[in-house]
Amino acid sequence: MAVTITPDGTTTFLTDITRPNFTMNQTVSASCSVTSPDVCNVTNVTATVQGTQPDLVITPGTTSVSITGTLEDPFIDQFTYVEQGESDKTQTPATFTLELKIYNEWEGIRSFISNYYV
Repeated sequence: MAVTITPDGTTTFLTDITRPNFTMNQTVSASCSVTSPDVCNVTNVTATVQGTQPDLVITPGTTSVSITGTLEDPFIDQFTYVEQGESDKTQTPATFTLELKIYNEWEGIRSFISNYYV
């Protein structure tokens, strides 16, 4: 079975953001393909946040998950899937880790340092 994750089917990267803009509005989709006569269907896609991100809204769906809101800190997102007819109780889910790059503008660094002890 082949599982494809979009936006970046191989390395599963989210779109890069640049500090101080931490606004997120991204959708991650999953699809699968097998050789006939086998069939496969994506039945649920969801996301979890490592750490605390109270301003992120994650909306799961049948074939995609929507991640919107504002980040407080960088995070790692993990997706899991199991084969058709299985559950996470009978099969160890495969795990995808998404990577998010956050670039610092000079003003963001200056502002962080100047407000460090405030």
